[in-house]
Amino acid sequence: MNRAFAGARAVFLDMNGVLVFGHDRLSSDEDFFANYQACGVKTLDAATVVPAVSQAVAELARLYAGGLRDVCFPSVFEVLCEQGQAQAEAQLLADVIAAHELGSLSAEARRVVPQLARQFDLTLISNLWSSPARWRRHFDDAGIDRCFRAMVFSSDIAMNRPAPAIFEHALRLAGADAATTVMVGDDLHRDLAPAAALGMRAVWVTASGTTRLGVDAVVRIIGELVA
Repeated sequence: MNRAFAGARAVFLDMNGVLVFGHDRLSSDEDFFANYQACGVKTLDAATVVPAVSQAVAELARLYAGGLRDVCFPSVFEVLCEQGQAQAEAQLLADVIAAHELGSLSAEARRVVPQLARQFDLTLISNLWSSPARWRRHFDDAGIDRCFRAMVFSSDIAMNRPAPAIFEHALRLAGADAATTVMVGDDLHRDLAPAAALGMRAVWVTASGTTRLGVDAVVRIIGELVA
């Protein structure tokens, strides 16, 4: 076990880029209309669906990248409604965005998460634009949802990391103490710096393997956590 875990009782795990990959397929070359048609309701045509989804994604990306709404971040549904979509259509289009935002648990994650759960109280903490229903089903289908003491999705509470409030919320929900909690993530700004500021240890998942000031340990893949 990595030495950063010595004396730890709880581990917070980021999701995308750590456990889940193939996520955020939201570029302009994605076939949003095909997913809309898969919903079974076809009241809008491609000329309406594609721009509506693209405009909503662009607005969410603008707010997210700028940190403009890390607290009180709007839901996908709210953004679509603000852009003039009727509620019924906004919900369908929000489902399309969720389908493209969803990734897949890696084989490594399916192996490592149960091992970590045998030694630590695990909490999933993830920034997410869409409603987390698809992600909860995915973790349930993989049989590892039960490994987590708590799952904190930013879209449930309208707060994104790096806002300290989301980490404080996760600590309360998990019944964890920052001093004995390790944060494992792939983003120095959103995952590790705010966690360290609250007194948590920070483990950086990065393919480079290069360490940084303020990081307690570096791993290339999460399998190295239990090596």
